[in-house]
Amino acid sequence: MAEAIAPIEPDAMLSEMTTVDYESQDGRDDSEYQLRWTNVMNRGKYKSSENYKKVEVLLLRWDDNCDDMTTKHEVDQFRDVLELEFNWHTELHCLDSNIQLQINAIVAVWVHKYDKPNVLLLVYYAGHGKPSGSDFGHLVLHGKSSPNDEKSKRVNSIVWNKTEELLKPAKADVLEIFDCCYAGTVGLVRGVDRRFEYLAATTSMGKTPIPGEDSFTTALIWALRRLKEIKAGGRFTTDELVREIKHNAPNFPKDQEPILSDRHKGNRAGRIILSPLPREGQDNDASPVEENVPDPRKKHCLTLYLDFAEKPSFDTLESFGEELNNIFEHQTFGVNRVRLGGVRQSMVGQAVDHFWKGHLLRKQSQSQSQVFPPTLDLPTPSSSRQPTPQFRPFLAKGELILPPTDTGSMFLPEPFDSNNDIEEQDDTPSRKRRRSVADVDRV
Repeated sequence: MAEAIAPIEPDAMLSEMTTVDYESQDGRDDSEYQLRWTNVMNRGKYKSSENYKKVEVLLLRWDDNCDDMTTKHEVDQFRDVLELEFNWHTELHCLDSNIQLQINAIVAVWVHKYDKPNVLLLVYYAGHGKPSGSDFGHLVLHGKSSPNDEKSKRVNSIVWNKTEELLKPAKADVLEIFDCCYAGTVGLVRGVDRRFEYLAATTSMGKTPIPGEDSFTTALIWALRRLKEIKAGGRFTTDELVREIKHNAPNFPKDQEPILSDRHKGNRAGRIILSPLPREGQDNDASPVEENVPDPRKKHCLTLYLDFAEKPSFDTLESFGEELNNIFEHQTFGVNRVRLGGVRQSMVGQAVDHFWKGHLLRKQSQSQSQVFPPTLDLPTPSSSRQPTPQFRPFLAKGELILPPTDTGSMFLPEPFDSNNDIEEQDDTPSRKRRRSVADVDRV
């Protein structure tokens, strides 16, 4: 008889496979390492720049006649920021009927038109979203919260995972940004070997506010402008963008959890780096004059995974990159790109840290075990019985010292059991939907 298998929570499965821990110190360090490394390697004259030559943006929303969320104004604002402040090229498409075929055709033509190396393809969607009832990890997009009949649900809805297959063969890096409920539902994509990331407004079980001052897109616009202003050269990674949205964007709900994930398991290519592009006629200081660039058919990408006993300083990493540039400028070996896969502490270093952390915890535990409440005398239940033992300080190993007496009639308190402690009741109501339009439930 087959053994029953416990179900796995969707969020736990997705988190284990693809989710980026943008809150961790390692994640923060990696962002800074990657930015500094890219700046140094861009000075090498043997290779083309690490910066994207173009950023092509596909904006998707619903046509006004089937959009009960009125996303038009907010999407237009987002488009203006990307075009006017970042110099990214955008293309807007409004979806209406027979949309699975429509969106497949739109994406296929768009990828064919703009897909090249050193290009970033960015897909943005605003509207309704919900998990597929039959396929785990599939996200269904639709224009209205409650289609009138089953036929409308089938015809006027999109299974994004089917359309996303058209992005997998692309040579360009891909970034998807989805502002919809349950956006974190999207599951794993296999078979890609470059940066392919997905930024979700919320988790697979979360809802999002409708367009307004507390929406995800409003926070996204604010964070893009802010990072462009405060970061050197206006360059920042996608995990920095998510942190800025979550922690600093005004009016962004504190209980909303954006998700950044790699669309394939085991990505070691680093995060996507975003920055404004120079306009025609402007110089880009980060782009070197290319000399001795190898034949395009013989270009190689060298990915480095640095494993140190202790993490190097940022200055040390920059010095290492400069020395590599000197080597490859004299002899390229066909290398046209040197990519930083990651900087991690070595296994030995991790083991030593683990030992010392355990040692400190044991010392803290022993010191805390010496602090106890004052000695208590329990009242004698009956004068005919022997005196009840006194509570005396516990030893470090938790033994109770009792006076030498006949314990046949003693009353001892029952041992403390944390499982019997009163469970706290969660009376906190779930977050109310923020509405700027009456009776609109974004699902």
